[in-house]
Amino acid sequence: MTRSRYKIFETEYPYFLTHTIVGWLPIFTRKEAVEIVLEAWRHHQRESALQILGFVVLENHLHLIARAPIFPRS
Repeated sequence: MTRSRYKIFETEYPYFLTHTIVGWLPIFTRKEAVEIVLEAWRHHQRESALQILGFVVLENHLHLIARAPIFPRS
């Protein structure tokens, strides 16, 4: 389920994002799980101009400082 109440309007500044795991399960203790997240970020860097300025992956959540242009919907 997505949270549509969060909208990004300012694109010139980076955003601080926190992602948590349901139930705070420690899934990021496995290298394979972390690699899935990193590969997804790499894909978005190539395909949608995501700029990652910093991140930290902890055992049950992660933090990301990033920005990306907003493309008009067609």
